[in-house]
Amino acid sequence: MVPWPHTETSDDSATPHASLIGYRDNVSVVRLQVCGGVAGRDRSMEGCVMEGDLPRQHLARADAKGLPCIPTAVRRGGRLLLNQQMWLFGQDIRRPEGNALIEYGFARTKPPEGVKTGSTYTICESDGTSVFLWGFGLFFHHPASGGIFIPRFAFTPRLARFAGLPDRSWAWPQLQECRAPRDAGQWATTRRLFIPALRWIAAYERWIVERRGLDYREACITPWPHAAIPAAELNDTWQRLIADCDAGMNTFVAARLPKTTA
Repeated sequence: MVPWPHTETSDDSATPHASLIGYRDNVSVVRLQVCGGVAGRDRSMEGCVMEGDLPRQHLARADAKGLPCIPTAVRRGGRLLLNQQMWLFGQDIRRPEGNALIEYGFARTKPPEGVKTGSTYTICESDGTSVFLWGFGLFFHHPASGGIFIPRFAFTPRLARFAGLPDRSWAWPQLQECRAPRDAGQWATTRRLFIPALRWIAAYERWIVERRGLDYREACITPWPHAAIPAAELNDTWQRLIADCDAGMNTFVAARLPKTTA
């Protein structure tokens, strides 16, 4: 396997070297900015999040805890890829020919009156899996395992401490109850949710390319103001990230589970 870019620092705010598979991160700080969108247009994921959607202290805590079972360079690559993916979801929403998320099967829920945030996009798959999308991240839920919240800028899965699904209209109070896993059992549950969540994103990307073509996806990436993974490399990059995260989490959990004796 081609190694991830080596780095001597564990500080997630540092800029890593360009990797051999196309991960490049020129963004050294997390910036929350107000969406400029067009009046009447759904602005929930137009490449940025609205101030107040994701408190800075939550981002700071998420990055500080990190994802100890995954190498720093892999985690950085995942953070860049997820950030870009959220931008791409926003581009699919804004598609002049029609909202591609709706075409895929998502339902849109507007926020309550007076709440300044974007819409919530939700979908329930045939296997019972539910996915919630906001401009600040996504929530992935399976009836057998529970749910996780993955912040857009942190790439650190947070295990839900509540049963069922978050509020479709205004989920942030519940999402604050999503915390970093603590013991081997919680890490095992997180792995059972986190890896399928990444696979779901990768499957969506394959669908959009099959439906709209590689040129469409590249046109979505071109306006992205940060260094990006080219459309032609997205599928391989997602598969590589999934494999690296799965291997790291599997080793991490196995080392912490009680050993059985013959």
